[in-house]
Amino acid sequence: MEFVTRLEKKWHSRKDLDIQILRTELATSGASGNKHYKLADNLKLLKSQGCKSILSFGGAWSNHLYALSFEARRHGLGLVAIVRGDSGISNRMLQSAQQNGMRVVMVSRSLYRQRNDPIYCQRLCKEYGCETWLPEGGSTTLAVKGCENILRLFDRTPKDDSASPNVIALAVGTGATMAGVVNSARTEQSVVGLPVVADSSVPGKLKNWLDTSNDHMCNWRLTDPLKPRYAKVNLTLISFILRFYDETGIALDPVYTGKALQYLLSADFTSQLAKDTQLLFIHTGGLMGSFGYAKEFAQCKDPELVDRYFQRLEALLVR
Repeated sequence: MEFVTRLEKKWHSRKDLDIQILRTELATSGASGNKHYKLADNLKLLKSQGCKSILSFGGAWSNHLYALSFEARRHGLGLVAIVRGDSGISNRMLQSAQQNGMRVVMVSRSLYRQRNDPIYCQRLCKEYGCETWLPEGGSTTLAVKGCENILRLFDRTPKDDSASPNVIALAVGTGATMAGVVNSARTEQSVVGLPVVADSSVPGKLKNWLDTSNDHMCNWRLTDPLKPRYAKVNLTLISFILRFYDETGIALDPVYTGKALQYLLSADFTSQLAKDTQLLFIHTGGLMGSFGYAKEFAQCKDPELVDRYFQRLEALLVR
């Protein structure tokens, strides 16, 4: 299977600009995308150390927990998920992850705020019989190392020299995926991160994760945080996602890839690029989260298109 799709030039105003999309959602189980790369080395190490069960954290529509349920099952590891929300909540993500063997423990928002406290995490591990835990989102040094493999997908696709990107762009949450991409990019390439959350700690985290021993590190930068703010959507964004799917067959999500690609195709972004730029956008998966916005998608005036979009998600997520 080829994992690179070239966009038609009608999607942007720069006719000299060439845009390709790296499809990590096609290359990973459950369309987990970057989450697969973030988790692979972590779980491999834990398994080699004799770990039997792990604990992690996420919201009721967490792409991290959904991907972790696939990966933990594949590695033969038990999984306990500490989920923010009221007891009794059940949805498409939680049900699917539970089918993969994930145990769900609902906690209040006040307790969930302690998820970064090692003492709290150790107590939870002891209570639920887990040897260790992974942080919310799975962002660790090993996760960054795993994300260094993402660009290898591009290298595996036959292409001519003219198709090699000199600018690489992707949505940014914690910054771990971007750090892995920066570490593995070539000197002549630049990496642009499109933050979907206004988190002032991300630049510092990025710098800590970058390979400072690499004398040939590429240039990189972060744009201003994208709007609407994290986990918020509007009808313009939903309409863009549906139209893009209808015309390209590529499913995007409202939190990460949809918001990032919508901005990347705008004149505000493309006007900053040099002439004849070859741009690669990394589709980082995260499609399970779309189900959390079913009511917003239902506002679309084309219910048949909405149905086709969600059917496509179902087909990707069950792989």
